[in-house]
Amino acid sequence: MSTTDRKRGPSIVGDDAGAALVDFGFVIPILIILTMGILELTMIAMDYHRASEAARSAVRQASMLGPMAEMDVVEGGGTLTCKYVSGAVDCEGETVTDATIFTKIVGAVQQVIPYVTAANIEVRYEPSGIGDPDSPAGILPILNLKLVGLRHEFLTMSVLGGLDGGLDLPEIEATAISSSVDSSNI
Repeated sequence: MSTTDRKRGPSIVGDDAGAALVDFGFVIPILIILTMGILELTMIAMDYHRASEAARSAVRQASMLGPMAEMDVVEGGGTLTCKYVSGAVDCEGETVTDATIFTKIVGAVQQVIPYVTAANIEVRYEPSGIGDPDSPAGILPILNLKLVGLRHEFLTMSVLGGLDGGLDLPEIEATAISSSVDSSNI
């Protein structure tokens, strides 16, 4: 080795040692954030799917229970919406004939989504044009069940510290033709 080589010292221009580790250090945070974002989006989609399935299941069960209120408004061509307000079922001033039907609907939804409360559920009856008011079965109303005010709370994104809180899910509806079956037989 000549004396000129020793004076220059080690060359860092052509040395690649450790470059992959530095590159990995730049890329890994991006990969972690991307993975956590994908997980969060998957959980949001799952919450939406569970809410849709809960609404479908509950409206199927509710359609077999019959109406929970007097159907005079619906038989006259109007709609009737029943909600849980101030600790009781309110059907826009109509007489509630069986409030336990609303409780059964809430229970059906809670089998799929336990955190749902009665305040998150609206039941609307509409005329279907099916049936005859003079027959024993009467007019069969369309039963529309709506889940409102549901929220997905961020889990993985809150770990990163940037996205606390959650995302409001859209209203979810399911519809079926209601029977006029006496709910005491079910």
